[in-house]
Amino acid sequence: PTPTPPDPLIVEPGIGTKIRILSVVRLLLDYASYLMRARGDMDGSLTLYRRAVKVAPEDSVALASLAHLLAESATGRGSSEGHSNEEAVRDRKCQIQEANDLFVRALKADPSNLKAVGWYAKLLRRTGRLGQAEVMYQVAVTKCTNKDNDAKRQNIEPTALCNYASFVCKHRKDPERALSMFQTALQNIQNIKV
Repeated sequence: PTPTPPDPLIVEPGIGTKIRILSVVRLLLDYASYLMRARGDMDGSLTLYRRAVKVAPEDSVALASLAHLLAESATGRGSSEGHSNEEAVRDRKCQIQEANDLFVRALKADPSNLKAVGWYAKLLRRTGRLGQAEVMYQVAVTKCTNKDNDAKRQNIEPTALCNYASFVCKHRKDPERALSMFQTALQNIQNIKV
């Protein structure tokens, strides 16, 4: 029998291994994002995101990206197309649990991953865990507004504030507080240095 060729994505330990792993992960994430956004290929994207997590199981961006796609698949529109009701409910629960576990791993690997924080808050909100969702929205806003944060984080602040304001208005029924948060976000957009 002929030996199977080595997998080009399996990185052997050696000089430059960490850099090569990061390059492979970045390529997989970028291609998965392209497949989803440009072609609507959910299965292909999931395969590549899973591959990125396999290559770098502690990479917060890879973990959060896979979790986000699973969460969107399970809680977004069309999440039960092509399945019987029982099968759809079971698949949805499994995807939500996997997404939840991946978000926890992503945040454990890098608690400062603001996309993971925001995406996790969205999953928690969509699955009815409003108390936990609110805590995650607060964490996102707090991390963004910390004076020691770099400009990149401060650029995310208006988005974090707007997401939290929408939550406050819809789920906490506090439109005055939400309006104040939206106004703060608008003021902060004006202060962003491009």
